[in-house]
Amino acid sequence: MSADAADPALRLEGVHKAFSADGRTVRALDGAGLRAEPGVITGLVGPDGAGKTTLMRLAAGLLQPDAGRIEALGIDVLADPLAVQAGVGYMPQRFGLYEELSVQENLDLYADLQGVPRAERAERHAELTRMTGLAPFTRRLAGRLSGGMKQKLGLACTLIGYPRLLLLDEPTAGVDPVSRRELWAIVDRLVRERGTSVLLATAYLDEAERCHRVSVLHRGRVLGDGAPGTFTEALAGRVYTVAAEGAARRCSRSRLAAPSAATV
Repeated sequence: MSADAADPALRLEGVHKAFSADGRTVRALDGAGLRAEPGVITGLVGPDGAGKTTLMRLAAGLLQPDAGRIEALGIDVLADPLAVQAGVGYMPQRFGLYEELSVQENLDLYADLQGVPRAERAERHAELTRMTGLAPFTRRLAGRLSGGMKQKLGLACTLIGYPRLLLLDEPTAGVDPVSRRELWAIVDRLVRERGTSVLLATAYLDEAERCHRVSVLHRGRVLGDGAPGTFTEALAGRVYTVAAEGAARRCSRSRLAAPSAATV
């Protein structure tokens, strides 16, 4: 099945996924549903352990769900994961750069893996290194790049095949503020100039506000979706003061974050 202009770039319906570890079952996704529209940035927001990475890997066809349906670019991911991977670019939290290779050699390797015709590579490499600011560093070993530069090289390698759907798993985690801003500028440009569809996972609320739409994921369930302002309007003008006499600040934060505190 091919994607129609009116179809979502990514759709998940009733998706379940559990893992077994140390004799116990961990439910990563519990009936999750999500819709990412074409040509926009959809934010997947949630704390660590919410299930964001599992959802991303399922959408990329790297895992199979226990139940539910996933379509990417109009293709059933479970039925034809290879077709999905041909049109989807997935950048995990720790992108697999080869640190003993140069920037140029990493780009060449990923062009080989993604089947980019040799006649098109020089133009693509020039565009991507210019876009990411890596043009002056193509001979530098990847292992000698800063953290932010490594993230930008990982993004360039992900984009080498010009994917129509881009899955970014917390791409700005652990990078400096300047690199965060530069990475966002690259993503904004891709959407604006190429019409790329983006699903971006983040735990940062300021980044969620930069997305066109947001889905909030918690404990494997999507609690809500809509424009970023939808989730902050209800809290406008509200202030809460918490006093914890004799208790350590960190302990107080942990107690407030506990599930039972949600009803307080």
